[in-house]
Amino acid sequence: MELITASMLEALNTEKKRQFEGLLPLIIKKLIISGTSDLTSLRIPSGNDIWANGFDGVISCVTGTAYITEGTSVWEFGTSDDSLRKIESDYAKRTKNSLGIDKSQTSLYLVSPKIWAFQKTITQWESEHTDWKAVHVYDASVLCDWINSEPTVVSWLLELLFDTTADFSGIDQAWELFSQKTNPPFSLEMFLENREKEIELLHKSLRQTVIKIKSDSFLESMGFVLGALKQNRELQEKCVVVYDSTTYQTISNLAKNKIIVLNYISSHDIVPSENSVIVCYNKEAISIKPDIQ
Repeated sequence: MELITASMLEALNTEKKRQFEGLLPLIIKKLIISGTSDLTSLRIPSGNDIWANGFDGVISCVTGTAYITEGTSVWEFGTSDDSLRKIESDYAKRTKNSLGIDKSQTSLYLVSPKIWAFQKTITQWESEHTDWKAVHVYDASVLCDWINSEPTVVSWLLELLFDTTADFSGIDQAWELFSQKTNPPFSLEMFLENREKEIELLHKSLRQTVIKIKSDSFLESMGFVLGALKQNRELQEKCVVVYDSTTYQTISNLAKNKIIVLNYISSHDIVPSENSVIVCYNKEAISIKPDIQ
């Protein structure tokens, strides 16, 4: 499922360059938080803070992922039109003065929202630059693959930059849509007040493959789930709310180690995956034994 393309990123960098300068670090930060479960440190200034001294990003994690090596890594972002010159300049600058970082124990990432179109391939360029433990160049193609692998980041980016939504969303957007069902809007307290034990149980149950929530109505069950997850920023980064069964099948195949909330009355089987799926029921589902009542 490719909703964000490399050409989209290039166009954004060209048409909204000033905005994208501050946004690119935030995209990387969200990708790292969403896809890495054991970060030990993370510093990536974004927005108006991108002019801070030092590396554009410094992170440490215990276990690597498809896009981040284990251990310590430093990051440099560039949005200039001459992406190769910027990459080579950043490499030379940080190799000459690594600001106290041990290069032999640290990976260097050089990120550009431009498509790599040079005589040497990225792999060739990386192999010729060996002053660090490892060197990785991420161009627009790699970036869009990474973004599309994290549904919560895709949803956030679509809404932020393109004023559009997909058939899935993050918790904040899902709650916004849900709360506007009434006027005045629903409040979190309506669904969470005096339910501290149920909220704690929900958090503990997220290790399960399927978590069944049941109350008098589907709306009440869904309000409780969205409200409880919205209160926890760390969990929010792991959540994807889907609105139909087709999207669920797609997200289930695409995502790993996520919390998938089915925001529709489900009658289909839950596909075995590496995710946790939250399903909501009403009191008429008499054959369903809930994990949380």
